[in-house]
Amino acid sequence: MRGNIAIVAIVAIALLLGTIYLFAPSKEVPLTVVPGVPSTSAITTTPAAEADQITLRAHINMSAEGLGITILPLEVTEDSRCPMEVQCVWAGTVKVRTTLATPSGVGVQVFELGKTITTETRTITLVEVLPLKRTTNTAPVSNYEFIFEVKKRTDL
Repeated sequence: MRGNIAIVAIVAIALLLGTIYLFAPSKEVPLTVVPGVPSTSAITTTPAAEADQITLRAHINMSAEGLGITILPLEVTEDSRCPMEVQCVWAGTVKVRTTLATPSGVGVQVFELGKTITTETRTITLVEVLPLKRTTNTAPVSNYEFIFEVKKRTDL
């Protein structure tokens, strides 16, 4: 019985430390160059100290942060967008499973293209996914860029 409790405690500590490490602010931002993907993972439209709204750009397993939140895309769960060269009845959508860290906690969140998620103090919308879908030469999911619009809530 004591052995089981010790194992559970060790696993719990390891998970806690891993979560802290994953979302701890970093002084150095590693640069990963992927062909066809911009070299920055977070772009703000105005200085973050003054901003009420920013645009964040993230990639699979590359987080973006700003306005007190961090978004880490984990996987594309759906990409049913209509290819550029085709006329479709329905435009389709993209869904991406992410880890979302806010001042009130960390959780898994699925974002859908064009739909807004509301937190206690922010609204977050997945506004664009690049590259646009094509019928030929499809890009691997690892090259996808997810563009989020983050706004401070004004209704508080």
